[in-house]
This record gives sequence, C-alpha cells and structure tokens, in this order.
Amino acid sequence: MKTLFCRNCAKTYEVDIMLEDLTGHNLKSDTKLCPECLQKANDGKIKMFTDKSTVKSRILTALESRDMESDNLEKIITLAYYMGREHVAKEVCDSARKIFSEQKKRALELRYHKLGLTVQGNIDIIYHPDYAGDIISLFGNDKTKL
Repeated sequence: MKTLFCRNCAKTYEVDIMLEDLTGHNLKSDTKLCPECLQKANDGKIKMFTDKSTVKSRILTALESRDMESDNLEKIITLAYYMGREHVAKEVCDSARKIFSEQKKRALELRYHKLGLTVQGNIDIIYHPDYAGDIISLFGNDKTKL
C-alpha cells in the first residue's frame, strides 16, 4: 500500500502498489483523485481541480485546448510541444536508420549473408508520423503578436 494525496480535497488515501505503473501514476485514476472525489467527478458534481502553477499542467491544458486560430500563449506552447516531438522523431528515426544500415553491411560481409539478413531483419527505416513535420509546416510561419 502507498499513501497519496488527493489533488481535489487534499486528503490522503491508500493505493495498492500493484495498481501503480512504473511512473507512479495510479492506474485506477491518472488524475490522482481519492475514490470519493473521483466518483463525484465522474458524476459531474465537481469540476476537476487543475493546478496552473506547474509547467506540466500548463502544457497539458494547452494541448487539450488545441486552439490554433487565436494568437495566444497556449498556441505557442502547443507548437513548441509538437516541434519537440517532430525534432525527436527525426533524430530517433535517422539514428535507427544509421544503425540498420551498419547492421546490414555487417550481415552482407558474412559467409552466410542471407542468414545474417534474416536474423537482423531486412529493415531499412523506421517511420514515425511526426517525422514529416506537418504541424510545424502548417503553423510554423504564422505571425504572432505576443
């Protein structure tokens, strides 16, 4: 058992450790609410408490709004988030491609090169949808007044 604090009523509650994943999020409730507040939130009796003082919560609320028409800080936060995703996707896919080409080159140098290629898997690339850079190409050149 582990003791957590409810984000809504600040009461402590116990959670079975087996119900938690490795990141520490309660699998019954990602929102870190006690069972009473979770039931009230599901019934619509209370609104979820959102703490706008942390960077993580600010980014999450900006991603939920997805308002790309107005010129505000949430739009810039959302674009920065997607720019980071696209940058990392390109970095990971390019490094994986480099590793695959080196493995393929070594497999072709073997005596039994066909066996080497089947063990390695005849893979040339890894593709991730963020690799294309669609979000930044669509909204990256928008004028801003902030």
